[in-house]
Amino acid sequence: MFNLKQVKDNLLFSHNLAAFQRKNIKLNSNHPLILIWEFGGFPAILRKNAIHSLALNLRGYRTKIIICDGQGKACIQRSIENKSNWSDACSNCSLLMIKEANRYGLEHELASKYISPQQVSNYERFANAIDINRIIRFRKDSVPYGSIAWNSFNRYMKGRLINLKQLDSEEKMILRSYLSSTLINFHIARAAIKREKAVAMLTSHGVYSDYAPAMYASNVARIPGTSWISGFTPQHFYFSSSNKLSHGDIRSPSKIEWLRLVKQPLTTTQLSELNQFISSRYLGQKSLDVTFKNDASSLEIYQPLKQRKAYSKVVCIFAHINWDVAQDNNPMLFTTSNQWIIETLKIAIKMSDILWIVKLHPSEQSEGHEYSTEQLILDYFPQLPKHIQLIRDSDHINPLYLYKQIDIGITLYGTVGVELAIFGKPSINVSSVHYAGKGFTHDAHNKKDYYSLLQNIANLPPLSQPQITLAKQYAYYYFITRQMTINVLENNTHHWGNLNIKKLDNLLPGTNKEIDQIYESIIRGS
Repeated sequence: MFNLKQVKDNLLFSHNLAAFQRKNIKLNSNHPLILIWEFGGFPAILRKNAIHSLALNLRGYRTKIIICDGQGKACIQRSIENKSNWSDACSNCSLLMIKEANRYGLEHELASKYISPQQVSNYERFANAIDINRIIRFRKDSVPYGSIAWNSFNRYMKGRLINLKQLDSEEKMILRSYLSSTLINFHIARAAIKREKAVAMLTSHGVYSDYAPAMYASNVARIPGTSWISGFTPQHFYFSSSNKLSHGDIRSPSKIEWLRLVKQPLTTTQLSELNQFISSRYLGQKSLDVTFKNDASSLEIYQPLKQRKAYSKVVCIFAHINWDVAQDNNPMLFTTSNQWIIETLKIAIKMSDILWIVKLHPSEQSEGHEYSTEQLILDYFPQLPKHIQLIRDSDHINPLYLYKQIDIGITLYGTVGVELAIFGKPSINVSSVHYAGKGFTHDAHNKKDYYSLLQNIANLPPLSQPQITLAKQYAYYYFITRQMTINVLENNTHHWGNLNIKKLDNLLPGTNKEIDQIYESIIRGS
């Protein structure tokens, strides 16, 4: 429906933005160029990248947005519940992205400029010919193409994926499509860097077939590559450098950084900041990733915990959204999250002296799924013994209250491993998550390690005071220091925030020290 007010608002926005650009940006072809990778097909994310583009322009760098126009057909827009014609969807997607780029006056180029139809065909033939069992581990020149494709395929399957052996012929074809897309997108990123003589690359997320190739191509080309994701709180972002790709999770501090951090005890003010963040996240409805009910009584009426004195320990398995576990840069011990849950419960069933609680991820229902973790558990274990219990989203149990009632946690990637440690509770990691190896978690390096930790879980002691101190130092680093503020958004809703035209001056160099630091790190790759 035609909306006159919206049309007027859009015209005024474009007019004011163009006036600001004319006044403050003086660029020509001699200025260095930074590429901004737009392969997800989300106009709202492009709006965030437009802010980054503007800030870089103000600092003397040209930018060019590279927009996907369908060379790699398998992408983040696909999912098992939506099997529409992939080729038809691509043209509509790219048109939306071009429209949004034009609204912000962004220089842009379609990805098809950087790859020929013959090259696309060659990659597709390779992906269709490779042994299906080799795909997951396929890598070349330090780029884990197979792992990236597998993670994207897992997302596509929306929870139905358990292991490779269960795939039918159509699913195998789709996995191959994600491999060819990963190869194609890496080629495009490399070619764009070379042809445009780019000095840096910026992308959101940095994972999956859509975004990971830009990060790896930056590394191979030896230019700074940076990925960003929205933070936990309004107006905040996490930025990660591609130079950490060879060192595990790109969100983790380097060994040198961590050694420096642990030598700096947190001040009383910093500890207060950390406590305030945790309280706001779980009790104050201030978190953008998920919100929780501030109701301690829900835990009091949760029947299984009333019997805790009958057990030697209470262990909580913190499940994840089973289709959104990207392990491109921090591999886990199991092929899928579903496989981890199944194998863990097989052992837990035999250990009846322990109360095992599986806390289902609160976002699994809201984000949608084809096969949930709860369905998986009930299908594989239709008669769960009483010492294994589930916490569903409908139970409305706030994790902060739960942390204080359990003895040990188990997680793949969740921040629970850090949060539990703040309260002196140990956790077992089943992946090389960003906080692994920091001295306050039990890290399983292989399945044998993991099974041994499970079988001896009753003997795991509470954390020592030095371990709690380490956990708080890491938590402050991750939740406070690493979340960078860019306070120029119109609203505070996670990825979907537009530029506030009244706050443009905040992006000017020298106006805000933190914003200066962000864009200097993108330019320099630090």
